[in-house]
Amino acid sequence: MQQSNIKALNLDQIYAQIVPQTDHGKSLKRKTLHTVAPTAREIKTQYQRIQLLMEGFAQQPGLRDELRDYLAHIPALISPSAERELELHDLFELKLFVHYYTKIRNLYIRSNLKSLHTLPDLHKVYEILDPDRLQMPVFQLSPVYSASLAQTLAALQQASLELRHKEHQHLVNARDNLQMPNLKAQFVISRMQGSLIEQLSQSSYFVISSENMANVTFTLSDSKAIRTLKAKIYRLRQRLKTVEAAVLAKLNLRIKKHLSRIETAISAITNIDWDFARAEFGSLHGCITPRISSKSVIRITGAINLPLQEHLDNTGRHLQALDLELSSKVNILTGPNMGGKTTALKTLGQLCQMAKHAIPLPCAAADIPLFDFIWYNLDDETDSADLSSFGRETVSLSQALKHRGRGLILLDEFGKGTNPSEGEAIATAVLRYLQTTKHQCFAATHYTAPTRLPHIVQYAITGFSEDVFTSLENTMDLKLRLQILNDAMDYRIMRLRTRQAPPLCAIKIAEVLGLSPDILKYLR
Repeated sequence: MQQSNIKALNLDQIYAQIVPQTDHGKSLKRKTLHTVAPTAREIKTQYQRIQLLMEGFAQQPGLRDELRDYLAHIPALISPSAERELELHDLFELKLFVHYYTKIRNLYIRSNLKSLHTLPDLHKVYEILDPDRLQMPVFQLSPVYSASLAQTLAALQQASLELRHKEHQHLVNARDNLQMPNLKAQFVISRMQGSLIEQLSQSSYFVISSENMANVTFTLSDSKAIRTLKAKIYRLRQRLKTVEAAVLAKLNLRIKKHLSRIETAISAITNIDWDFARAEFGSLHGCITPRISSKSVIRITGAINLPLQEHLDNTGRHLQALDLELSSKVNILTGPNMGGKTTALKTLGQLCQMAKHAIPLPCAAADIPLFDFIWYNLDDETDSADLSSFGRETVSLSQALKHRGRGLILLDEFGKGTNPSEGEAIATAVLRYLQTTKHQCFAATHYTAPTRLPHIVQYAITGFSEDVFTSLENTMDLKLRLQILNDAMDYRIMRLRTRQAPPLCAIKIAEVLGLSPDILKYLR
């Protein structure tokens, strides 16, 4: 789906609420939402996993939080390969990964979820990376790996201790011989103290390490014994590099025996995280997993447009859930302005697109087919800024109909951007053409001609009862009238009989909203 249609249907706001915890999961989310959708079989399989995970969240307190915490610690691990040698930092990341992967695996086993993914046992890899049996998510080249490594580290530690002792003793001797008990290994003296600078410069205990126009910095010099120890430490460090390289080479050989299991584990964590993000979204919003149908019938009960619900919640208003059943190739929705026709189209588009990515749907029940593409005409974006709104939607529709496969075409007052008679004729022609294709269409319109087409199923927003307009006769405040209209609107969608005229109330609404009687008299 094009980004413009994603925004027009407010899907970007929905996608933003689906939050993987790992870089692997985030990458899979981007790939899933912006590339070709999985097959119907894969979608059904994913929905089964997500349903079981949502049930686990509901039945096992703490499962969701525990899984989220473990996933949040999973590093962005580059899959090891036979060609690439693992460096020290790679082993640190691998140890961190295996540590929390094992916790997730054990959690899935305890929660009876292990069958959802192939979760190889990596305890042998963990044993390789944890020779000291510390059971901590950190890695170091332990002396346990090699006797030579242990000896070199011990010798280096001993030499470093001797160096610190010699340096301390050398500083004590400098204090005694110079009769300056407060001397430190390094200090700064102002050039104003010329005699002290000269005394220190002539001694064998300190050297000038830096100086500027105002100050001179002295540093404790190296005695012969200290120079000998520093040379020894340098040689030990060079030896340590060689020994560590040999240890790393052996570790690489041992770990690469388990490459296939590690790759499987990375793939499992990636899918677990994407499952988790969708299941958490579903649990938070009371969503369901739909029945994916091979037929062209769409049945939705209690559907919620989540972005609209959030907006209405912020204004203290209530969103009426949507029930919808579409069984025809071309379905027309009529009704008053402010009646929710656009919301109905957008909600349907949201649910059908979400189903393509096995995202739980915010409704009570759903039985829907999968579409190869979904197109909505009010996307507000085109390749040419020179086109009018009518020109934009015409070009966009022409491009959409070139897509392969079966599409869901959502037409929101198509043709209204040109003169009414031609707009009505063009909208009617588009609907007649769509009847001859394999696409399914849901079209909101105020035009009359499309409602008279044969084999068209017509729906209408229930709208207002006559009692509402009667109750408004004595209400003079415009703001209050508008509030009463909003509260009284019945957004339920009802199916009309063939060629049944939809309810008409635009004139009454205009009167309620204050259109001058001098204008209204010409309508009677």
